[in-house]
Amino acid sequence: MTMLSPIPVLLIYASWIVLIPFVLNFSNLGDLIPRLSYHFGIDYYLHKVEPIVICLGLVTFYSYVVLGFVSDIIQACRRTHDQGISQNSLLYGRFERAHRQLRKVFPPFVVSCLLMYANTTRFDTLRNSFMVLQTVLLLVQPLASMYHRPQAGLICKYFYRAVLFWSILYAIFPREAQHYISYLTHFVSEWLGLHNTHRSPRHYYNSKYPTHNKYFSSASNTPSSNYQQWIL
Repeated sequence: MTMLSPIPVLLIYASWIVLIPFVLNFSNLGDLIPRLSYHFGIDYYLHKVEPIVICLGLVTFYSYVVLGFVSDIIQACRRTHDQGISQNSLLYGRFERAHRQLRKVFPPFVVSCLLMYANTTRFDTLRNSFMVLQTVLLLVQPLASMYHRPQAGLICKYFYRAVLFWSILYAIFPREAQHYISYLTHFVSEWLGLHNTHRSPRHYYNSKYPTHNKYFSSASNTPSSNYQQWIL
């Protein structure tokens, strides 16, 4: 597989880390599961189900059932039809490599989801956005890795690791991470020339995670920074 040089890798990581808060703020991924369940008429069955259960269940089924079944079929065909399989050995090799990479990133995904589940609330839409974005990336990563241009798989892998960085940071230090996420969202919005008028329909963060930190005002229990007006 063609590897990128260190400088492009650093630039890609830096770009993803800066852009991920902006993407999460303006995409409302945390509301994706309720909207899809309503659209397909299954909201009655899913309205009491935790988003973490849906995300973990979907990725587990996809990684170890669907792709595992395909991998078993390929291995069985190789044992019985070596000549026919050899014609597509490159494609099958890409699939096996993509399947191994997916199994490798699955444990960190589980850990980040459990950390967010333990240290944040169910109705924290930003938490749900992190889990949904990781789920989407894990579903797409095998397809990107099988693409004939290896850069697609590498960029997807870097994107997932940047999301994992923010997810773990937000799970362990939700209030502090919220401050940096708000700052970067404001920075990217100003850089793109967007007006600071977007408000996503979420509960106010300070009512969910009150603090007595000296960097936040004690009277209203709201951060002293103007960037905290972004409700993520």
